[in-house]
Amino acid sequence: MTDNENIDDDGLELKSKTQIKREVEALQHLGKLLLEVPDAVYKSFPIPAELDSALQETRRIKSNQALKRQYQYIGKVMRRIDAEPIQQAYDDYKNGRKKLAREFQRLEEVRDQLITGDQDALNQVIAEFPAVDIQQLRQLIRAAQQEKKLNKPPKNYRKLFQVLKSLKEESI
Repeated sequence: MTDNENIDDDGLELKSKTQIKREVEALQHLGKLLLEVPDAVYKSFPIPAELDSALQETRRIKSNQALKRQYQYIGKVMRRIDAEPIQQAYDDYKNGRKKLAREFQRLEEVRDQLITGDQDALNQVIAEFPAVDIQQLRQLIRAAQQEKKLNKPPKNYRKLFQVLKSLKEESI
């Protein structure tokens, strides 16, 4: 098959039924994903009024068959609008959440290193966050080590994480 067979008389690219179906399903899937986004974030997305009302209606529907029809309607509405800005906003939201999760994992690793007595980790924290109260940090580390040794609830373990998290937020 040559490239010329996929171009009509006007010079526009023809799409197969399968390709069109894939695009429609992708738009429906994006609509479903938008329903999972928290309201505070959802309101910041560039969503036209017609699509917004369809999505709000979907949140009220409980019947599976009705939901299926509503998802198809959302796909139909999304075909009429430019879905690219909405997709971009959703991707930005998802990437931000992944970055935040990676930051939390990194802070958890640092906390665990501090509790195991890694002096390099302590020096790294002091270098990265010059505003840290070193005395308080060392006290939390010792208290968390004692909790771990005595199998007590991890109160200071959590508190140490919160201190690291607040230091990270202050440095941004």
